Parts: sequence; structure tokens; C-alpha cells
Amino acid sequence: MTRTDIENRIREIEWPAASATLRSRVLASAPAAPPVTWSDRVWFSRTFRWSVAAAVVALISVGQWSGSSLADPATAEAARVRTLAIEAGLPADMAESLARQSMVARGAQSPSARTMALQQFIEKDGGH
Repeated sequence: MTRTDIENRIREIEWPAASATLRSRVLASAPAAPPVTWSDRVWFSRTFRWSVAAAVVALISVGQWSGSSLADPATAEAARVRTLAIEAGLPADMAESLARQSMVARGAQSPSARTMALQQFIEKDGGH
């Protein structure tokens, strides 16, 4: 008889059932499971997790959308002009002056004309 045969016979043996008194003693001494709270049920709910993810995406989208439509476009453009001027190497006070000028001249020119004027200004006065 090989080892595999012995293992198979042991697996096939029917184990005796525990007595009722042993069963009751084990169940009496086992700790009770903590009750499941609503937060456990909510967090492990796939629907809840998907809805939270969708709500986060929706809030980010609404924030981006409202920020771009409700914000003053002239202020946003002035901030872009200020940033571009500083990145080009102009001092902060000159960049601020250029940003104010772009806000004043906002209605007079198209965006592409303002961009070209800014580039010419940087090349003429700010470029080294």
C-alpha cells in the first residue's frame, strides 16, 4: 500500500458528528459577531461606491464649468498675460502693468491681435 492510498482512505473515512452538549458548549463560548452597522452596508455596496465616484466627477465638472462661465473673462485673460510676461522674464511690476493694459484694451481687439501685440511688446522691450 502506497502513501497516496493511505491518504485517500483517510479522506474517505466518515468522521463522527459532535455531540449536542459539545456543540452547545462551543457555541456558548464563541464570541458573538458584532452587529453590522449601516456604514458597513453602505461602504461595501457597489452601488454606493459608484454613486460616490459619479458625484465626485460631477462636482469637479460643475466646478470647472461654472468657473469658466461665471468668471470674468477679462480677469482670466489678465492673469494669463501676467503669467506669460513673468515667464518671459519681465519684472513683476511690468507684468502687472501689462495685465492691466490688457484688461483696458479687452474690447478693442480680438484675442489673436492682443496675443500678437503682447509678443511684439516682449520682443521689443522685455526680450534680452
